[in-house]
Amino acid sequence: MQTTVQPTPRHLQRAQRYFDDGQLVAACATLEAHLRRTPDDADSLSLLLHAWLKRGRMRPAVELAQRLSALPAHDAQAALRTATDLMRVGDFTRARCWIPRSCRTPAIAPCCFATRNCARAQANTNRCWR
Repeated sequence: MQTTVQPTPRHLQRAQRYFDDGQLVAACATLEAHLRRTPDDADSLSLLLHAWLKRGRMRPAVELAQRLSALPAHDAQAALRTATDLMRVGDFTRARCWIPRSCRTPAIAPCCFATRNCARAQANTNRCWR
């Protein structure tokens, strides 16, 4: 079984270079311009969230984490990225709901990645397990 690696889009490469060089304002501008065209690009939202946190701006980072958590996770890596970003802004409750213990991979429980809640959470009025 071969896996294909998707090439990184140019705007992400450019923004990552700015980010690595410490040019956070340029990285934010690049990502915000791209997100105006494609507002549901999870990779761009995540990198912009990191740039805002590095700049010490918590409010925009929290807003981006909320936007990111509203998007569907298509695989375990996307769910893990979203959970990590939510933890970075201090939203541990929502982060736990993204990756419950019983739902580590889509093969085990595909419902978690479609609804972002495990069966236990749904049975408990959509609250995450503790």
